[in-house]
Amino acid sequence: MAKKRKSSGKFIVFEGLDGAGTTTQANLLSKYLENENWPVVVTNEPTQGPMGLIIRLVLSNRLIFSAQTKEMEILSNNSIALLFAADRLDHLQHLIIPKLEEGVIVICDRYHLSSYAYQMGNDSKNLSWLQTINSKCLQPDLIIHLDTSLSVCEKRRSKNRWYRDLYEKPEILEIVRKNYEYAIKDMRQQGVNIVTIDGNPPEKVVFGEILSVVKSHFPEMFPGDLPLFNT
Repeated sequence: MAKKRKSSGKFIVFEGLDGAGTTTQANLLSKYLENENWPVVVTNEPTQGPMGLIIRLVLSNRLIFSAQTKEMEILSNNSIALLFAADRLDHLQHLIIPKLEEGVIVICDRYHLSSYAYQMGNDSKNLSWLQTINSKCLQPDLIIHLDTSLSVCEKRRSKNRWYRDLYEKPEILEIVRKNYEYAIKDMRQQGVNIVTIDGNPPEKVVFGEILSVVKSHFPEMFPGDLPLFNT
């Protein structure tokens, strides 16, 4: 077995609508880097930790809270946002930061930008509060945003899911899409490193674009020529 290369630790995040291809591309990048003998770990949010498991139940409509009126209600966006923030801090403490300190490349499928997009709702003023509750979170070295159309996302989701997510309504996803654009613009103004890639083409074509972006940001990880992905 080849010896693992030494890395200073990199934190790379994939973002986009559900069905945008974040999970697929995170795994493809991980496999590619592993084949190049880089130490790498793939993780995701919500996590499999205590808070993450609650979030998954809420998002899949399997955990509904009873109000004092005895009517069944789902959690508010603000409550869900707080759950995500707590899950994220736990994620950082127990996995992300320790792995980075070991020199491992951490690839995360969703992070704080997802919270901004999904929990901002119809009011862009909510972004400031969302950023406040996530202010203790480590900034990624690179965020790759996959900009994928609603129709393509829907086709991909229908192949992979047996349930419908809390946010999987066309009118809600259109708001989320706009929220991504708004939050990305704001974060770029703050110096956060975000690159948007067209997520609509076949996965190998998208992956080729991702490799080019990652190489441009971390050239030391790609000493040779990149493979071609054009189909």
